[in-house]
Amino acid sequence: MITSSDNARIKQVRGLLAQAKQRRQEQKCVLEGVRLIEDALLAGVQPDFVLYRPDAALKIAPSADLLNRLQSQNIPCLETDPSLFNKLSDTQNPQGV
Repeated sequence: MITSSDNARIKQVRGLLAQAKQRRQEQKCVLEGVRLIEDALLAGVQPDFVLYRPDAALKIAPSADLLNRLQSQNIPCLETDPSLFNKLSDTQNPQGV
């Protein structure tokens, strides 16, 4: 479980969220929520990794199904401390993915 804000993945997500220049340079974006991730997958986008809150994502069927599918495709799904995940979240009620 990722618990530190010093984790490299957390730093990358924070940078992508905060800086358009970094998003352009890395040609990456951050998606939050099952629907956006599903849409990206349908468009052929391959995520580098997925952060999720186990207390939320694993209890909601669509989120759990998505995580299982991503893991079966060898996409790293990284369990993240809920308070750390919430600090990264851009929504009022995060879906946990």
